[in-house]
Amino acid sequence: MYEYGVRFHSFWVRERDDDRDGLCEWGGDAFLESVRDYNVIWDLLGGYPDPHNANKVEALDLNCELVMEEKALASMAAALGKQEESTHWERLAQARADAINALMWDPETRFYYHVERNSHTFTYRSTNDLRRKEIIGFLPLWAGVANQAQARYLLAELRNPETFGRPYGVPLLAHNDPYDGYDAHSVYPEWNFLVFRGLLAYGFYDEARELAERLFAGVIETLRNYHDFYESYFCDAPRPSDSWLHTYIWTGVVARMLLDLAEVGVRVDEQEAPQTPPPAAVAVFPNPCNSRAVFVFTTKQGGQARLSIYDLAGREVTRLIDQNLPAGLHRIEWDATALGRPAASGLYLYVLEADSRMWQGKIVLVR
Repeated sequence: MYEYGVRFHSFWVRERDDDRDGLCEWGGDAFLESVRDYNVIWDLLGGYPDPHNANKVEALDLNCELVMEEKALASMAAALGKQEESTHWERLAQARADAINALMWDPETRFYYHVERNSHTFTYRSTNDLRRKEIIGFLPLWAGVANQAQARYLLAELRNPETFGRPYGVPLLAHNDPYDGYDAHSVYPEWNFLVFRGLLAYGFYDEARELAERLFAGVIETLRNYHDFYESYFCDAPRPSDSWLHTYIWTGVVARMLLDLAEVGVRVDEQEAPQTPPPAAVAVFPNPCNSRAVFVFTTKQGGQARLSIYDLAGREVTRLIDQNLPAGLHRIEWDATALGRPAASGLYLYVLEADSRMWQGKIVLVR
């Protein structure tokens, strides 16, 4: 197995480092090779018709993956008693990690990105046009590349409801990015799993559990309503993503997340209920409702708050508030309208964003 791993690694550094600078680019049919066939950067570089367009950048995702390959080979060599080879792989992993941090970390936006192959900057055609926040920006957590300060900046981005802190998992692209292409708002379980593993690696156990619970909620509710597992899920409502490819094995990774949480002593099925509701926990009454409902919540600190209601297709049907609120108790009424008209009977979802966090729940309307 070790020898095959060495050959596999040799292929990448031999065939996927065209400029021989120690950082690799995707090649061949790059869009499929990267398992990220549609995304904002590939479109920027020239689009899907020519898969070689992707090798115009030093690939953040590929180089993080190679760091993990090199670390795995170091462990295997050590287990086989090949200490010199183990040290060699450790040095390669560290050198690649140092290059990722030196070139792909942006201290201004506090995030990781691809860099243009020749200039090693975030500019391809226009200034900083490669600075698009994608889920692969969290792979340095998984690969152990980020330092503690960088890890905390990434954690803040994961919590940010404007970018990646969405109700049902981490989407492929920041939610506030203007790109609206295929898959932009999709949650892929396997990519979320890598983010989850990164959180565990840095000791962010509560945040890992919270991410797992959001993903579980989307998968379970989608299974209940659509009776299948899917390639990917929508980040803002419990339904499949727009690709609708179903009977996918990838969703099975959620079971591994449960095992990983149990291994570090965190169980999602045995959380003790707090004696008092935490700040911003939402109470809705009556629920089910008929012609009106009241949302009651407490904010811990003053600041921007947004409370929206969505239908099961993920469409925002009404925004009840989007404003600065002082710290304290708040009561917000919904008059059971959607898009300016009386809402139809059915199940709706509410999402409250306040105190730099997000809460979501269900409300039933019965006419």
